[in-house]
Formats: sequence, structure tokens, C-alpha cells
Amino acid sequence: MLVSKVLSESGKDALRQERVADYEDRALGYLKETFPEHHARHGADIELALIRSAYGTAKRRGIKRIRDHLQYLAITVYLGAGFERNPLHRHAIRRAGWLSADGTALRISSFDMLFAWAGRWQELTALDTEPWPAAILHEEVLRLGAWPDEPAILDSLRAIWPNRAMAANPPDLLDFLRESQAFATSLALPQNETVFLTTAALHLGSRFPQDPRYQPLAAKMHPNSDAPRPTPESLMADLEGLSA
Repeated sequence: MLVSKVLSESGKDALRQERVADYEDRALGYLKETFPEHHARHGADIELALIRSAYGTAKRRGIKRIRDHLQYLAITVYLGAGFERNPLHRHAIRRAGWLSADGTALRISSFDMLFAWAGRWQELTALDTEPWPAAILHEEVLRLGAWPDEPAILDSLRAIWPNRAMAANPPDLLDFLRESQAFATSLALPQNETVFLTTAALHLGSRFPQDPRYQPLAAKMHPNSDAPRPTPESLMADLEGLSA
């Protein structure tokens, strides 16, 4: 009897799992070598969760080569999980050829322009956070908890994170604000936490509640948490700790 050369489905699954495990090991080594401070801050377990999240997204976007997966992962480190859906990066993603004018996702053929934008975003982040804007952050979040409207919140974002807020296209910044508020509304957050979530989302990424690196902060804000509601001061201290 001839032995079949065709792999069974279970054999194919085992081979796929082995390849994914090999990639994860390689990606962990890549992060440790390329982003040593990131590795020291978050550790291997959180980085592995980020690797898996980015890998799944990149695979759905048609990325196949390991080198391209690692490049997508690096941009995720810089811009946050789900960065392609962040309106603040929409202009750069469109210029890179990843997105059509009507918002249709296009085949990813080059990472160069996105790496340039990610580098610029990091420079702007450093300008916004060195030194950490503790006083203005505290003042604006507490003030806007009283009477929030779109112009007031936009002005507040420009005051807290001036470099990044001014670098974004005004329509994209407005879309970012509205998406952040809609997400906060879906969680039924109190108003002062809605303002804080929007502020944190500009800093950490619009999808930061789904980013493995920021799960403790997201869990603290979740309305189903059994813990007492966090104070604005504790949330701002957590945000600063994530940015150290």
C-alpha cells in the first residue's frame, strides 16, 4: 500500500502551528534586539500578545513574508495596535499607498513611508512628553469634565499634546475625536473618563484598549470592573507610568 504524500488536515495544522511558533520566537528576539527599552518595560508575555495581534492583522492584510510581518510589527510598536484604523495616521497611510481615496484598503507594497511617518510621530511624542505635561493634563481633563463640546475638547488636545495634534489633518483629528467619544459612549463611561479616554487615545493610540500593552489601564476604566471608579488623578498617574 502506497503511503499518501498528501498531508492530512491535522498534519497541515501542525505544520502551520510550528511555523507560527517559529515566527513568534523570531519576533520576540527581534523586539528584544531592536526595541530593548520596550522589551524591558513590557516583558516577553505582553510582547508575545502584541506579536500575535499584529500578526493576525498583517495576515488579514495579505502579508506573507516574515520580513514584512516584522516590519508591520515594528510600526505597531511605534503607532499602536490597530494603527491602520486610527484617523490620526490616515493621511500617512493613504500617502504610503495602503489606502485608496475612498477608504478601501489596498495591497501593502512598501513600508518606507510608514516608517518615516512613525519616526516623525515618535519625535513629536518626545516633544509632547519631555517634560511630562502633568499640570496642563490635570487642568484640562478636570475642566472639560464640566462642560465638554467638540471645539473645547479639540482645543484641550492641542494644549496637552500640541505637536501631535497640530501635525494631524484637522478633519482627521475631528474624526479621531468622534470615534473616541463613540467608543467611550459604547462603554457608558462617565464624562470625565470620556475626556480622559480621548486624551489617552491620542497619546497611546486610538485602539489602546485593545493593545496588550495597555490592558491594565483599559481594565481599570471598564464599566463592569468590580473596583471603585478610578479618580481622574489615578488615571493620569497611570498614563504617566505607561509613558515613563
